[in-house]
Amino acid sequence: MWSMVRGSLLLIGLAVPAGPLAAGPPERGPMPHLLDLYGDPLPEGAVARLGSLRLRHAGLKDFTVLPDGKTAVTVGEDNTVRWWDLASGRQARNYRLPTALHDSKLALSADGTTVAGASDGKVLIAEFDGGRALKVVAVPGGFVDCLAFAPDGTGLVAGIAGFRLAFVDVRTGKVRDVQLSDEPARGHRNFLRVSFSGNSRRIAVDGMDWPRSRVAVFDVAEGREVFSVPGRASAAVLSPDGARLAVGLHAKEDRKEPAVVRLFELTSGKVTAADTRGIDPNWGSIEFTPDGKAVAARGPTVASLIDSESGNVLHPLPAGPEGRLSLDGRLVVTVGWHRLQVWDAATGRESFHQPSDFDVGARASSRDGRVLAVESVGDGRIGLWDTFDGRLMRELRLPDAHNYRLRFAFSWDGRRLVATRSMGMAWTWDVRTGQSTRPMTVGMRDERMGPYHEYVPSATAGGWLPWSCLPAETRTPGGWRCGTPRPVNSFTGTLLD
Repeated sequence: MWSMVRGSLLLIGLAVPAGPLAAGPPERGPMPHLLDLYGDPLPEGAVARLGSLRLRHAGLKDFTVLPDGKTAVTVGEDNTVRWWDLASGRQARNYRLPTALHDSKLALSADGTTVAGASDGKVLIAEFDGGRALKVVAVPGGFVDCLAFAPDGTGLVAGIAGFRLAFVDVRTGKVRDVQLSDEPARGHRNFLRVSFSGNSRRIAVDGMDWPRSRVAVFDVAEGREVFSVPGRASAAVLSPDGARLAVGLHAKEDRKEPAVVRLFELTSGKVTAADTRGIDPNWGSIEFTPDGKAVAARGPTVASLIDSESGNVLHPLPAGPEGRLSLDGRLVVTVGWHRLQVWDAATGRESFHQPSDFDVGARASSRDGRVLAVESVGDGRIGLWDTFDGRLMRELRLPDAHNYRLRFAFSWDGRRLVATRSMGMAWTWDVRTGQSTRPMTVGMRDERMGPYHEYVPSATAGGWLPWSCLPAETRTPGGWRCGTPRPVNSFTGTLLD
């Protein structure tokens, strides 16, 4: 019976349709484009994408939310303007600026039609829809701290060198120079910040150095200071009609204590409301709602919507980096690492969260190429990514944020990740659990990884040491887990068998 079945299967397999045989193999069509985890096509030849392209703009410098509340426009160091659909996070279109502005401080007009770039001694204003440079305006020399368009697009203000302002008439190119204080001494200083009132008639300025630290309000038409309040501010903003000032003031110059949000009536100078819960001492953002009835105060840990008349908290907002409200007050748009983040102002829910904010390329790969370690400089995050499908497997965090890059290596079996930095400090993690050891000293100055990632350097021991010698916690030189180790070789990068 089996032979009969087998014979029939064989015959079926050999059956061919009547007619002439094909002259050759069928022509191959174009290779299909694979999709990433979010449904967006990958470039030809790519097999995975780490994170998502949605709302991502490398080198993001400035953005604006258009009046329809549905579209955001961004400009970045890539010299490109991009339009984004806030409902889907997808890019609607982009425009490559004809003039390189990547070394400049960049700003977008509120209607998303004009971009300005400022560098030492000049401001270039370009209309990207037409693709032509409108004006190159000479301004006082010095480092450009900030650049801001008036909401109506007719004016532009540059904060320069920490002590002066340049008011630029976009239509005529005329410049008015206003000195705020004496020039700061060389060395570390604060940076000026400027924001316009909704009617474009006034600006609020903060960031002036001690001993003349203050928040000042200027009349744009006259370039005259009309109000000031002494103290160091974390943020300052004017109401849409320019009649009130909301400012996060610090009680002391050192800014170690949280700022208190206060609202001033500019005519009388009286404090009309205050939120005593405070915001982050280092940074934060304050913004009036379009109707002027409330103020959105945001910091990394505390954020709330405050009634501008009583100072009462109406409801919490999503905490995080500096953000802007859409004109209808429904959305809060913030800047992450190289991308926009969109939050529902009422619920605090992010519209589409994608773990793609790491700002440095892959720093290490496991031996089989399955796992990549990607670092984000400045906030102490390390992402472990699966190269098979582009998923973020785990996010590791250093004990303290750092502002310098580390060197990474995986162990031979891929189970551990080590990061080292100058002066011989090192951290290790279990890739599977994410658990880390305490920082340890593995050398004095040479932080290079050994060949094949099986050894780490130690100036104390005088050469490369095996992984097994790494201590479980910080110890004094010589306190290695394997006793008194014998170096594999000196710091030549060559291992001995």
